[in-house]
Amino acid sequence: MNSTHYLTIIGNVLIITSIITTPKLCIRPNYLILSLSITDLLIGVFSMPVTAYYGIVYVSDWIMGSIICDIHYFMAGVCTTSSFLHLMCIAIDRYLSVTRIQYSRNKSLTHIKTMISFSWTFSILVTC
Repeated sequence: MNSTHYLTIIGNVLIITSIITTPKLCIRPNYLILSLSITDLLIGVFSMPVTAYYGIVYVSDWIMGSIICDIHYFMAGVCTTSSFLHLMCIAIDRYLSVTRIQYSRNKSLTHIKTMISFSWTFSILVTC
């Protein structure tokens, strides 16, 4: 495993810990960042080690068994799609916060929860 793998895990654990333990960071936009960090952490835990292994030890056949293969490709698909959708939702949230003053004044988490739910649900449905 290379340094990118470790930086992915350590960096995302630090972000998750910071948002959860610091009350000032528990604001609406940061919940999207928290969910994005969880997605990227899952990529670092499930997808990157297997991909790195097959990148270093190039073998033409999958040797880890069909269950690990299914888990790897499912997690890679869900997390990659979810990560992309989270970035899209963050961009939409930032756009609405800048262009619609009423949106930025609203402290409700309903929009954010909907965006997070959409990102995860759509990712799972697309991957299955």
